[in-house]
Amino acid sequence: MKDFIKYALYILWLLVGGVIFLPLTHAWALDSLEELYTHLIALVIYVALTVFAIFLSNAWESHKKKKKEKERAAYEALYVTQSTLHDERFGDIVYRWDTKKQSLLDASVKLPPFAGYTVELSAESGDGMNEAAIAAYIPAALAAVYDRQQEILPGLCAVVKETYDDEGIQDAAGHPVEEAFIKEHLSVDGLWLYFGADVPLVEVTGSMDTDFKDHIAEHGVTARLNCITGACEYYSG
Repeated sequence: MKDFIKYALYILWLLVGGVIFLPLTHAWALDSLEELYTHLIALVIYVALTVFAIFLSNAWESHKKKKKEKERAAYEALYVTQSTLHDERFGDIVYRWDTKKQSLLDASVKLPPFAGYTVELSAESGDGMNEAAIAAYIPAALAAVYDRQQEILPGLCAVVKETYDDEGIQDAAGHPVEEAFIKEHLSVDGLWLYFGADVPLVEVTGSMDTDFKDHIAEHGVTARLNCITGACEYYSG
């Protein structure tokens, strides 16, 4: 509703500007110089008010942004803790924990290459979780996915191949895209850990470096590993 009112006011303001400006495009048809000057003064006032309104809007948005940042910093000072856990395989893993919501906010670690690619880690959890359990799961989840990296890469390639075949994507010669081309242009971008009430999940996200306009280009490709059952599903979506 607020957006509707805002856009309605924008349109109304543009209509007011049109009423003021349009007669000036036919100044020769105005009855007198006095009428011309009236429209010019009205136009100057309109432009000045527009600039002033934009200035106020930007100032208000900046104020709201600073207020939110201040509130976020105050919240984190009260409820967010940062801890470091050491793992023999992955080294120091730093994570932030929300003590009020009892949830994982993020985790950071310098990860080794995954299937030859440099990857970034992101992590989060649902609310009402146990910090000790989550902290223990982080390196375990990383180990689970790294132990299967040579299996996951072909799985990602297979999804790309299936998608290209379904969409009729062809190479420069007009032939179906071959697996060798997919392997050459596929990259693994990151790992996402999610710890919910049921099971810890690890997602490996990838993308294709091509100029194809297709489903993969829009959505990428993902491998989702269930750290309890060991099941891994592949999809683009």
